[in-house]
Amino acid sequence: MSRCVLITALAMVMVACGSGGATSSSATVTPAATATPAATPTPVATATPAAAPPPAASTATASQSTAVAEALFPIANGQYGECDQGLDQTSNCPFDTRLSQQIALYATNYHRLCPSGCGGAYLLLRQQCGPFPQEHVSVATNPAIAIVALNGNTCLGGTWTMYVSVVVEQGRPLADDVYCQADDSKYGMYNPDPNATSGLPCA
Repeated sequence: MSRCVLITALAMVMVACGSGGATSSSATVTPAATATPAATPTPVATATPAAAPPPAASTATASQSTAVAEALFPIANGQYGECDQGLDQTSNCPFDTRLSQQIALYATNYHRLCPSGCGGAYLLLRQQCGPFPQEHVSVATNPAIAIVALNGNTCLGGTWTMYVSVVVEQGRPLADDVYCQADDSKYGMYNPDPNATSGLPCA
């Protein structure tokens, strides 16, 4: 028997014996690692841009202050009075946004406290007498403050002096405050009483 034939026969016998009843160990399959999904990035909150603030008011010139003061105390039938005919009739008055909001608060208080009306004084002069036969308008050292001298009223006698603080808002000169009988903002239109229906009484 040739050597090649013998080797082939031995190989066949070994294969046959190996397939017998002996238990063969099977290879253990290691499960593949489960991939952990990447964390979803939390979106970063972006701030909503705030509305652009209204343009800042600038101070008025002497001529602008004079014009506003004259509009607040206009002439009608040869007499000088107020631009308003009550808290709800101020459309002819050159008030800026801040002063308009304050007067709207006064009107709300008035209607709540006096639903049937409770009389009251004029809005700016804060007294019942008027109108006046004479008026003189000038400006203070600060040109943004106009001085209105009203006189000739027999009810009051003497001169009734009003100070008008003027600003330029969105290109228009407007009254930001009206001081009553004194160049002092405590006598202006911004009464701190939450139930007020007008500025503080005149000094």
